[in-house]
Amino acid sequence: MAIPNVSIRSLFGPASKEREATDEAIFAAAINEGFLTVTDLPYENAVNEVAKRSLLALFSLPAEKQRRLWKQNFE
Repeated sequence: MAIPNVSIRSLFGPASKEREATDEAIFAAAINEGFLTVTDLPYENAVNEVAKRSLLALFSLPAEKQRRLWKQNFE
């Protein structure tokens, strides 16, 4: 399985067919793989050090708290 790679540049512009396609690609990745990699943020340091620390803190949570955040559509 490959990790979906989605350009999100169009999400920062006006409504358009490209923006709709980006929305659909994000939704498909969420439904199918449960994660994705985003590219083409509108500015260089879109995720600063504070945001990185906040996101990485999720991985230091105890397993029980992490489980509450898991995708819940197990088949």
